[in-house]
Amino acid sequence: MSNNVRTDLIPMIEVGNKTYTFHRELAEKTVGEFGGFLKIHKVISSDNYKISQIKFRKSGLKQFLTAVQDETNPIGAVIRKTVGSKDVDPTTAVTVLGGILMCRMNVVNATFKNKMHYGLRLRSDNRLGIFLTIGVQDLQEFFERGKEKARKALIEKAVEQAGALVDPEAIRDALEGIIDHV
Repeated sequence: MSNNVRTDLIPMIEVGNKTYTFHRELAEKTVGEFGGFLKIHKVISSDNYKISQIKFRKSGLKQFLTAVQDETNPIGAVIRKTVGSKDVDPTTAVTVLGGILMCRMNVVNATFKNKMHYGLRLRSDNRLGIFLTIGVQDLQEFFERGKEKARKALIEKAVEQAGALVDPEAIRDALEGIIDHV
């Protein structure tokens, strides 16, 4: 233990409330010995989408980076061996962990007849971390597509409600500029 940061964690992933059983089981198979640093939580629950995300738990990133620098820590040894250096910067350490998790996810996914969508980001809002999404490849893009669909639906509804009173194309053009700035 260095800098009073615990790195001798039980390798069990933290599971958020209402996380899908299948996603939890998948995460447990995927994270293995890194589970003590990570958590999984449900992001979206609907008839069409079931999306969860694996990321660092509270203090998990700090604990992981401390473990990587600790010469006696077996987790750190895995990361240092993969990198090929005893000096591993934070971005490289997180990138290696992300790569390991994606490789493991690929192995598990290969056993399924219907392949799952999943994806990894190493930064969110300019914060370094693991953001492995199960259910879609890119969660940010998923939300952007949802915003665009909602925007188009709003424009179409306005045009429909205006009916024959005005030129529908003029309304659509006017709303494009207004809604883009909302």
